[in-house]
Amino acid sequence: MKKLFQYSVLFLLAVSCAGLSGGCSKARINAKDAETYRKSLQSMRQTLPAQKQEALDRAIEKIFQYERKRAAEYGSGMGDAGIMLLLDNLTADEIILRAQNIKK
Repeated sequence: MKKLFQYSVLFLLAVSCAGLSGGCSKARINAKDAETYRKSLQSMRQTLPAQKQEALDRAIEKIFQYERKRAAEYGSGMGDAGIMLLLDNLTADEIILRAQNIKK
C-alpha cells in the first residue's frame, strides 16, 4: 500500500511538472520598455511557423491602428508605449484573438 502511494505521488508530480512546463513554454510579450518589447516579439515570432508569424504581424498592426484611431477620436492618447502595455504578457494566440475581437 505504501509503495502504491509513493508511485501515485510520483506520477502526480510528473504529470504536474509536464503540465506546467507545457503551459509556460509559450512565448509572451514583455513590454517593460520598447527595446524589451521588440526583443520579446522577435523571440516570439521565431517560435512560430511562417503562417502564424504573418497572422501575428497582422494582428499587432490591427491593434496598433485601432488604438491610435481611438486615441485620435477621443483625444486621449497613451501612445505606442501604452499600446505595447496592452500586449504585455500575452501569447501570440492571445494577441491574434484580441485583434479578431476588434470591430471593423
